[in-house]
Amino acid sequence: MGKINYLIMDETDPSDEFECEGDMVGRFFSTSKSINFKKSRERVHLKSDLEGWLKRRRIQSFNIVHLAAHGHYLPKNGQDLDYSTVTRRRGSSEKEIFRPDTVVRTALEADLLVSTCCETFNEHFLGVLSGYGGVANFIAPRGEPYMGDTIVFSMMLYNGLIREVGFLKNKLSDKSILESFQTARKGYRAYQGEGDFKLYNLKRDKVY
Repeated sequence: MGKINYLIMDETDPSDEFECEGDMVGRFFSTSKSINFKKSRERVHLKSDLEGWLKRRRIQSFNIVHLAAHGHYLPKNGQDLDYSTVTRRRGSSEKEIFRPDTVVRTALEADLLVSTCCETFNEHFLGVLSGYGGVANFIAPRGEPYMGDTIVFSMMLYNGLIREVGFLKNKLSDKSILESFQTARKGYRAYQGEGDFKLYNLKRDKVY
């Protein structure tokens, strides 16, 4: 059995044919000998409280955490501070389900947190993650990628990362994550996908 584990949280709309990211990522991971499935979790297209679910999990430390939903970001102005949120969309209705400080309140730890939600690579998220210290690497988009495009980017990223990891390691190195990210971003740009994905590394406090 493999050594690394994952957590997939997909809160996209199951009625949209392109909003199947959690299923696609889960199926890809299911083919890998690198994965410890007993210690991995998937939460796809549920309607219950996400933060409460995270707090009740026995396993809070993951190698890969993947979050798929919809994101919004309002940069600070003269009157208001930064505000960033992730929402669950069902038809025309939206509900806030995740914010940057959700990571802190749920004590979530990860070698790599990937958000494919729009506009989630922002100053609010980076400020919380850099102060918290439990997430070693964070990948997310600036701008608004299409849902179908986020699946393409995710597959490129994880294909390279699983190849780098092999099945003997129980931790993802910063080097493997950076190399896989750079390869995926290059391929994504050639594909002409919407949204500019960025990587934040905690140890170096650096954006790539």
